Amino acid sequence: MIHVRDAVGHDAARIAELNRAFNGVETAPAFVVGSFGELVLVGELHGTVVGFACLQILQSVCYQHPWAELTELFVSPESRQYGVGNALVEEAKRRAWQEGCTEIVLRTSLTNVGGRDFFRITGFTETQQLLLRKVRRPS
Repeated sequence: MIHVRDAVGHDAARIAELNRAFNGVETAPAFVVGSFGELVLVGELHGTVVGFACLQILQSVCYQHPWAELTELFVSPESRQYGVGNALVEEAKRRAWQEGCTEIVLRTSLTNVGGRDFFRITGFTETQQLLLRKVRRPS
């Protein structure tokens, strides 16, 4: 059975472990839950956390309505194909709409064919926008 809920403190170590598998990034569990006002959702399969999604609600003085960014989505490879990713996305969308957001955006690699297909299936469409960035390494 799939269950999606807000992450809580005792989920931090598991989220850090999943993030390491996802991004190859070591994150201290204390840093994971409650950071930056970002909504962190976890997806459980039969009572075990097997995935997570992160959602940020954004507002600008230039636009009347907020929008959301789905900043992260990961489900452990062995737990895919059970609908956990879809359940996480649906809950993230529900939360964004509940907050009055008029759109949800996300970024994924052009080479992430599986991810792009998944997001299309869940109702997202690709745009022709270009992402530019400047990186500063922490000192």
